[in-house]
Amino acid sequence: MKQDEKITAVWQMYENGKDYFNRTQLRDKIVKQRMYYEGKQYRDGNDEYPKPIINICRFVPRNKISNILGTPVSISYKTYDSDVNVEAFNHFANYIMKEIRQEEADSRAIRDGAVEGTYIYHYYWDNEATGVMGVKEGAVRVEVLNPLNVMFANPNESDEQKQKYILIVHRKEVEAVKKI
Repeated sequence: MKQDEKITAVWQMYENGKDYFNRTQLRDKIVKQRMYYEGKQYRDGNDEYPKPIINICRFVPRNKISNILGTPVSISYKTYDSDVNVEAFNHFANYIMKEIRQEEADSRAIRDGAVEGTYIYHYYWDNEATGVMGVKEGAVRVEVLNPLNVMFANPNESDEQKQKYILIVHRKEVEAVKKI
């Protein structure tokens, strides 16, 4: 496949994702949910009179968020064989969770999920990252994505491992794109 054909194919995937968002009105719904959470229900352009707002739309998600984040999450390895020591695995899992700042990602993801209806983690390998001592190059990183910046080949397939492709939309500087 030629370079131009690849670019055209990726662009068509992007257009298909945008079309899905438009048909389902997902973009409008998420924006509206966020506005209600922020207490901006009244956007009629008439700001002549103050509008009293008792924002219960913020109270409910905050309550759910605090209940979820109040319970710490961790990875714990166990074995049926008493001769195997899994303490090194548990220590490594805790180290990685601290290094990628998983608690911060969890906090943002839970907030996004409560307000927007879903959250998406993206774990990736960063070649430019270095370890604590700077000896090893590359490390796992995590980011929480805006659901409107993720487009699936088949939005009706709930198992992402069965997707033909997943597009993650993000901005890059022109020089970086030329380099690619």
